Amino acid sequence: MSYWGFAFCLLLTVVAFLGALTVHSHGAWLAWAKVGCGAVLMAEGLVLVRDWGGARRLLLWRLQERRHDQSATETLSRALLRRAVAPALGAIGVAWVGLGLLFAALGAAKFL
Repeated sequence: MSYWGFAFCLLLTVVAFLGALTVHSHGAWLAWAKVGCGAVLMAEGLVLVRDWGGARRLLLWRLQERRHDQSATETLSRALLRRAVAPALGAIGVAWVGLGLLFAALGAAKFL
């Protein structure tokens, strides 16, 4: 889940920065969409923060697998970067939990 969830949450983050949170409509579908997007962001954020099932390690492995051939030797700088990215993914997870709460709160406000 973490790889495709990560990609989908990146898309949701871009959509949020493009102004999706400021869109106002009287349609119930938009409120439900905001609540759903918030739930997805919170779920993926919690997976990254808590590192359930080694999600960060698996995500890094999948991203690295797509980037280059496994037969190449790993340099010291690449190894240090790989070790620094795991905590950064935890920080991204915290940001996504917060953004998900914001999405869900704005969507739920339409129902109250």
